[in-house]
Amino acid sequence: MYLGKHFPDGIQIKLNFFGHTADPQRRTFDCPHMAWVLVDNPYFDQHNLGQALIRVNRYVIDDDKRPLCIGRTVGSRTVPPTVLYDDLNPVLLGMKLKSFADSVPATLRIALYTHYSAELTLVGLTKAHEFDCDQAMLFDYLNRYAYLV
Repeated sequence: MYLGKHFPDGIQIKLNFFGHTADPQRRTFDCPHMAWVLVDNPYFDQHNLGQALIRVNRYVIDDDKRPLCIGRTVGSRTVPPTVLYDDLNPVLLGMKLKSFADSVPATLRIALYTHYSAELTLVGLTKAHEFDCDQAMLFDYLNRYAYLV
């Protein structure tokens, strides 16, 4: 059972209740709780999907007060949550994706909202500029994303 306490800087939890451990050979990436981040992902690279959009839960382990960020891939049914490391080339997008939504043309935003789930719409809003806001190319990407992820 989950026994963490929510705080602005993350979820406080005891190590014996926590299912993730950091690799001591790698440097962990720290960011705010509930941030949006793009990271490299071998599965995404293999299928030419670019960087993965993840939502971060920041945990503060009571036993050693060390923060650990765990990311869940947006829209994923198959990719498990992962510990964030610096070698994943994380790009912190911020706490809100409104800036991405505002930068996408209104017609494309409406098309995304009409055709896709909320999670795929978020992915589409962050990836739209990679396709020069071309609707056909973006929809092709999102269809592959939905199938593979």
